[in-house]
Amino acid sequence: METSTHKRSPTGVPSPRRLRSKIIKTKKREVAMPEMIFVDSKNIEAIGYDAVSQELRIRFLRSGETYVYYAVEEWRHQELMQADSKGIYLNANIKPNYQFAKL
Repeated sequence: METSTHKRSPTGVPSPRRLRSKIIKTKKREVAMPEMIFVDSKNIEAIGYDAVSQELRIRFLRSGETYVYYAVEEWRHQELMQADSKGIYLNANIKPNYQFAKL
């Protein structure tokens, strides 16, 4: 089960919200989920990226569903995180160019 952590700094200001990594057990092996970072977006709740496997994970706000996009380069993930509109960037640059699966 995923849990969010809401640690506070010494000044009492909440630190950025993040989800703890978790382990997903598949029939073949255990796979570690990357840490999911909550983002400011109308459509996307959180984004996670694993540089070793080059897997980008996106959790959507309305449905709560998570999708994994495969073979996504680090620079593409960085551009997504810096985009003014993460939803527009995802639709224009990630969805049409990478294979994906619903988790």
